[in-house]
Formats: sequence, C-alpha cells, structure tokens
Amino acid sequence: MALLDEIIDKALLANKPDSSKEPNNALMISALLEPEGSLIDIEYPDDNDAWVYRNDCGSHSQHRWSLYSKGKEVAQLVCKHNACGKAIFLQKLCRNCSNPEWRKTCLTPQNIFYVFLLQENMYDTMKPLIFKKVCLTYDQLDEYRVKKPRVVNKMRRDTTDAKIKQRIVKLCRNVRSHVEDANRIAELIERNSQGGYGQLPPLAQALAVKENPPFLESDPQAAEVPPNLGMLCEACDL
Repeated sequence: MALLDEIIDKALLANKPDSSKEPNNALMISALLEPEGSLIDIEYPDDNDAWVYRNDCGSHSQHRWSLYSKGKEVAQLVCKHNACGKAIFLQKLCRNCSNPEWRKTCLTPQNIFYVFLLQENMYDTMKPLIFKKVCLTYDQLDEYRVKKPRVVNKMRRDTTDAKIKQRIVKLCRNVRSHVEDANRIAELIERNSQGGYGQLPPLAQALAVKENPPFLESDPQAAEVPPNLGMLCEACDL
C-alpha cells in the first residue's frame, strides 16, 4: 500500500484546484457528498489517479471507485445508472422504455454520482479534489437520496464471466460518453444564462436530465428553459 499512498498523495497535490476558477479542459461530474448532503464538482474519476476503479463492484447499474489514505479506504464514489423509467429526476419516457415489450436499452438514462466519506474527519482528505461545493434544498436532497446506493464495505470476488466483463466495460464507456455530453450541455446552459437561481447547477442539470439539449448551440434564440429541478440555496464555502 506504500506505493498506492504515494500515488494518491501526488495526485492530491497535482489536482488541488484553484477555488477562484474552473479547471481547464477537465471532464467534470457533480456528485452528492454524503453524509453532509452537499453537491460537489470533481474531476471524472478515471482522469484522476487518486481514484481506484473497483472491478469487484462493477455491475449493470452501478460503477464504483475508491479513495485511499495511508492504506485505508476513506471514500467511495458511485455512479448510479438509471433507465428513464426509474430515474431519480422524473422525465418523459424514451421510445424504448415506453414500449417495454421491445426489450431494448433505454435511450435517455440518468447517471447520478455519489461520494461517501467512510470515516470521520476525512473531509480534509477529499477537499483538494473539490472544485465547487453547493448546498441543496431539502427537496433536492430528498430526490438525490431516494434511490441512493449503499456503501460496499468488503472486497467482492471479481466476476470471471467474459461476457459480463465485456458488457460492464461497454457500460463504463457509455457513462463517460454521457458525462462528456453533460459537460458540453452545461457549457451551453451557462452561455445562454439558463442555469440561474431556482435550478440545480448547470452540470448537475445536464447529468440529471438526459434528454435533447435544452437549446441548440447554433440557435440560442430558440432556447427552451430547462425543467425546474427545485430551488437552489446559496453556494457553500469550501
């Protein structure tokens, strides 16, 4: 674990953000930080050596990464994949989910991220990875927590089924593609001033609402206001 600790320490230093500005060209996600219940923006875990992907925890509906400090796991990051029929933030069903007899993959899934601090007083370990932190209203927090995944406390046996592994790898690629789309849509929301008070932050909106972009980049005048996902309270201090 000594080598792992060294890698993590270097990653924490290398990725310590300047709170006065957003990271340049970094692929970002918004995640619910538990147990405190705030929304944080961090770099996509595969792009940051501080996070270790958990092959033993991969499934069709969840992907998981762990953060270690001094040989101990101090945090877990979980991506919860939901078809639109079971989405956390309600949305119109896609064509495939409206016709379950077709038995086809959801066209507009939601990928919602959670970060669980596993030990007390571990926020200082997590803080260097956080670029932005926002408080949520009670209603927003309830929506995030209604289908919150559980923490995995033990290592599981890695699957030996080649087909399952191949499918999980494909799903991981799909999640990343969705996050890339969400980053692009978040930029459009900010550029067109559609992400103000009364809604989740632009990136959280883009991750939660996996439908057609709320407006076309080539025609900002035709902007359609994104759905209101609940009132947003003032930004928290890091």
